[in-house]
Amino acid sequence: MAEFTPFMQGTKAQSIIDNLLDGKLNPTPNVNSAGNFRNPFFDLRTEQENAGTLDPSALYPNPQLDFSVPEEEVIDPCQEGFMLVDGICQPIETFGQSLYTGDDKDNDPVVDTRTEDQKAYDEMKKDTSLPFGANREIDKYSVGFDKDGNEIFEFKKRPPLGLIGIFDAITGGNARRQDRYNEAMSTILGQTQSDFYPNANPFAFGNQMGNQFTKFSNQNYLDRVQDEIVKGSNQGATMGDLLGSVGQGTAPINQGGQGTQTSDNSNYMMQDNGRRDDTAYEAAIAKNIARNLSNRDSTTGQKKSTASTGSGFSKSLGGFYKGR
Repeated sequence: MAEFTPFMQGTKAQSIIDNLLDGKLNPTPNVNSAGNFRNPFFDLRTEQENAGTLDPSALYPNPQLDFSVPEEEVIDPCQEGFMLVDGICQPIETFGQSLYTGDDKDNDPVVDTRTEDQKAYDEMKKDTSLPFGANREIDKYSVGFDKDGNEIFEFKKRPPLGLIGIFDAITGGNARRQDRYNEAMSTILGQTQSDFYPNANPFAFGNQMGNQFTKFSNQNYLDRVQDEIVKGSNQGATMGDLLGSVGQGTAPINQGGQGTQTSDNSNYMMQDNGRRDDTAYEAAIAKNIARNLSNRDSTTGQKKSTASTGSGFSKSLGGFYKGR
C-alpha cells in the first residue's frame, strides 16, 4: 500500500511556494505596440495585427462575416420624364404637385391657402349646372370641327387601364362623367330657353344629337340668327336689324341717349394684331340678346323670378338699356 503524504507536507507544495516567492510564477502580460493588452494564449486581434489587417490601437477585431448586400442594377422600363405607377408609365410632372400655389410659407398641404374668390372660382369651374362650369366640362370632349367651323363634342367611355382604371370602372366613373356631360349640355342649351320660343329656340348656342353636341362658331351663329325675329319689346325687328343699329343711336339725350354696348376689349374678341374681332363682337351682342330673351339667369342657370319682357336692346339707342 502506497504511503500517503499530505500535500502541504510534501516536497511539491514546497516547490510551488518557492517558485512563487522567487517570482517564477508571475504572469507574462501580452502588450502590443500601442500599449493595449492582448490575451497571452490566443487573441484574434494579435493575429490580425500580425497579418497587417488590424490597427494596433483597435479595441475590437475585424468582423469575420460579411453581412453587406450586393447592389443589383435597377432597370427602369419607362423613358426619361416618366415613372412607373400601377404598371403604367405616367408623366412625372403630374405627381407631387401642390394643389394650390399660395404664399403659405409653411407649405402645409392641410391648410387651404386660397382666397374666398379663388374658392368660389374653383367651385364654379366644377359646377356643370353653371354656364361657366358647363363649358369647361364640355371642352374636355372636343373631337374636332365640322365643315362650317362649328366645334363638335362627343362623350366616350374610358377603357379601364391599370389599377386606377379598374377601380374607376368598379366605382361607376364612366356613369358619373356621362351625367356631368349631359348636365353640361343641358345647361348650355338652357341659357336660351325662352317663353317667347316654347317649341324650338332659333337663338340656341348649339344643338344636341344623342351624345354629340355641336357648339356654333361665331360666324355660323350670326348666319343662323340674322333673319330671326326678336320677339317681345322689339316690335318685330330681326336680329340683323338690332345688330345693324349698334353704335348708331338716334334717340335724344333726354330719352336715354346712346345705349350701353358690349365691351370690346375682352381677350376672346381680340385678333392677333390687337384689333377687335368684329365677328366675335357681333356674336357676343347677339348672344346677350338671346340671354335677355331667356327665362334663365345667365350666371346661375336657374329660372328667373320674373318673366323676360324682351331683348333689353333698343334700336333707337343702338345698344342695351338693361342687363347684358
